[in-house]
Amino acid sequence: MGLFERVKRLVIGAPRNIEDPGVYHKISLVAILAWVGLGADGLSSSAYGPDQAYRALGRHMSISLRAAADTPSPATSSARRWGWSPGAPS
Repeated sequence: MGLFERVKRLVIGAPRNIEDPGVYHKISLVAILAWVGLGADGLSSSAYGPDQAYRALGRHMSISLRAAADTPSPATSSARRWGWSPGAPS
């Protein structure tokens, strides 16, 4: 085993058997935790994002009306995702 292989094994670890139930369990757990973490990130952004945006505007509060108008609501986003657009026949 060469130097590269030894360093690789030291950094990454030994090869794993993909059919081992323990490996499958650990991979599944990591995927679920990542999914929960990404959901929590979006939730915290929706809670703190608007407040921070208005604080960043400072004394230029007149821009806030334009910023609010340019921010799509969840209902508008869902409607557009399904093909609705303003002025389209019902």
